[in-house]
Amino acid sequence: MQAFVSIAILIVLGAVAVHAGTVDPYSPSAFVPVTPANNIDHRAKTCVIGAGFSGVGSVETLVREGNLNDFLLIESDDRIGGRTETVTVGAGANAFLVEKHGQWIQGDLRNPILKIASEVPASLGGPLKGGHSKWEEYDFYDNFGSKVGYNSGSSLGRSMIRLYAAQDCVWHEIAPLILSGSLPDMSLRDCYSLCGYLANTAEDYAAFAGLVDVEWGELGDITSCVNSAQWVAYTFYGDDATSGTANFVNDARGVQVVARWILNRNGIQLNDTRIHYNTQVTNVNTDNNVITATRGGHNVRYQCDTIINTISIGALQTSLREGTNLVTPLPSIAVQASFHKYHMGFYRKVFLQYKTKFWGDKAHFLITPNNRGLMLANWNSLDYPTYYPGSRILLGTQNGPESNMYSNMPTEEYVRQATAELEAVFGPAAAFENLEPNGWFVGNDTYDSRLHGSYSNRPPTISDAEYRTMFAPVKGRYFPSGEAACNLLNGYIVGAYMQGITSGRRALLALGLPVSGPAEDNECYRPPAGWTP
Repeated sequence: MQAFVSIAILIVLGAVAVHAGTVDPYSPSAFVPVTPANNIDHRAKTCVIGAGFSGVGSVETLVREGNLNDFLLIESDDRIGGRTETVTVGAGANAFLVEKHGQWIQGDLRNPILKIASEVPASLGGPLKGGHSKWEEYDFYDNFGSKVGYNSGSSLGRSMIRLYAAQDCVWHEIAPLILSGSLPDMSLRDCYSLCGYLANTAEDYAAFAGLVDVEWGELGDITSCVNSAQWVAYTFYGDDATSGTANFVNDARGVQVVARWILNRNGIQLNDTRIHYNTQVTNVNTDNNVITATRGGHNVRYQCDTIINTISIGALQTSLREGTNLVTPLPSIAVQASFHKYHMGFYRKVFLQYKTKFWGDKAHFLITPNNRGLMLANWNSLDYPTYYPGSRILLGTQNGPESNMYSNMPTEEYVRQATAELEAVFGPAAAFENLEPNGWFVGNDTYDSRLHGSYSNRPPTISDAEYRTMFAPVKGRYFPSGEAACNLLNGYIVGAYMQGITSGRRALLALGLPVSGPAEDNECYRPPAGWTP
């Protein structure tokens, strides 16, 4: 959910790649086996596992605050950026590069990721470009193609009025009771039901999905009420709808160029020999701080005085279930049980490109379903003046159970069925045959072991005490990091970056090196100065 600055009309051809490419000194073809003493191939003061935003935040902190250059950044892919990545939709003259995961940055320049994005230098293409997210500009349709009004006299309008009244109740009545211990934490949907908002009609369901699942990027049935109701990211940094900041990514370089700039501004280039690409970590032994990995079919062993692990929580859960000992030993069986309780939803994006634009010229539209089986109720029109004009691309978003429900369906069949639903609303202009060749992309990272659970919202099943224990340092030398470890901003790239700073400071302190502030002095642990809900 992040990225950019100057508003621009973008033709996304001839994009600048952020991959390591042929300069990668740790590609499989460049591998040279070494067998030093004790079968350790590489040593460093700090090893950082994962080159996403948490990993680059850690590296920046090591270098900038501790003047520590003896580090290694271990990445399983051939690029930096983690779950920020661009993919191509369409072919030939109709090809557009779009964001596979991150697309929005919440708020204004108080958001550090947006601020960094605004400072990308000309040598990397200048500030990241984007348009305004236009959250408040919705068109609503019923599934027969009729526009649905949402003034106070319409059924949808009445649902919206009830929804915002319930939101006020959740923030000011229910969440304080949870914080005081008078009520147990629960899901966002359950909190709204306590405030009288029950999604009994299609309009109720559409309103809730539009505000919570889509606008906030939260998962109503899964996400902790108190964590999200009090501290949604845009309440930290300003409301997207009123800030005037260009906060919807439509830049061919993608959000990953921000990760690249974070490294570059600290003197670290993509071909730096301290970045080990194509290296898959298979084991972390916290008894002797030895990391075992594979690269090009060869085993590689690292020994580091401190280890920062940004591997996603879903991958950690899988390692526990399958006995791969990726993080072993965890402090106790109770901590392992807590990890298993951490249920994430999946935020999946679907891009469909058509030969004609058959929908209205609004940034967003939402189809009010007549049942809860509609594949995608919410759509973003990327063919929009400040997005990708002329692209004829629709972006749909799926969360949680809906995403899981369709993830096993063959992609072409899924596209056919989603298109049939659009056709039912807009008519035959949305026929499947009018899709451009290769004119779709359906995200399916549910099955990518490296990204599984990388988009994570804290669930109500995890208490504050459990949360602190789950992500506490192990033996003073091993530091769990990543988006899920950020207490207040889990679910956002800015949370991953902030947790990286915390982990970098913890490693520096463990090494007896100076840091510029307390390890937990950032938005992962306390709201920004002057913030009020």
